[in-house]
Amino acid sequence: MPGPEPIQIDGVHIPGLGWLAYGISKQGLFLALFFFRSLHDALDRLKSVMGDQSGYVPVTESPAQAEWWRDTFQDYFAGGNPAEHPETVPLDSRRWTPFQSTVYMTLRDEVKWGETISYGDLAALAGFPGAARAVGTAMAGNTGGPFIPCHRVIGARGQLGGYSGIGGLDLKKRLLEHERLHPRIRSGDPEHP
Repeated sequence: MPGPEPIQIDGVHIPGLGWLAYGISKQGLFLALFFFRSLHDALDRLKSVMGDQSGYVPVTESPAQAEWWRDTFQDYFAGGNPAEHPETVPLDSRRWTPFQSTVYMTLRDEVKWGETISYGDLAALAGFPGAARAVGTAMAGNTGGPFIPCHRVIGARGQLGGYSGIGGLDLKKRLLEHERLHPRIRSGDPEHP
């Protein structure tokens, strides 16, 4: 019987935000945790959170793959192509329920860089009117951040609501402020081909 599929881990520094640690599988992004003061802290926390989750074992990834993922995260937080087209980033969705998958894909595809949406409006947009609380639970289980941008989901009256990411509401505020201060780069922009 084959052993568990290894999760390859690495980290990347995002200017102005800190260190991000991530794990990937053959399917795509398995988990991302952000932001930390050092790469060591980021990777230690990632290993701790992943543990023996679903039988996965952290390993070191190949240099070419590491470079692609580092570039993708850096470009995303700069407002580049992955921010405009997050659907191009592969995600490991095997642990998601059908409800989570629908809500996450709706959030990814419909709520763009610098925008926000309420839990209730996201529930309705995803085809589950009245399921605001269930959407909040789904956001707490999001493993596809930042490409499933749960920081953009806020309360009905504009309050931030909860945020289960490391750093809590302070991180949610930082991410929303980061997007406000770093407009998304549109494809075809002559200054950013």
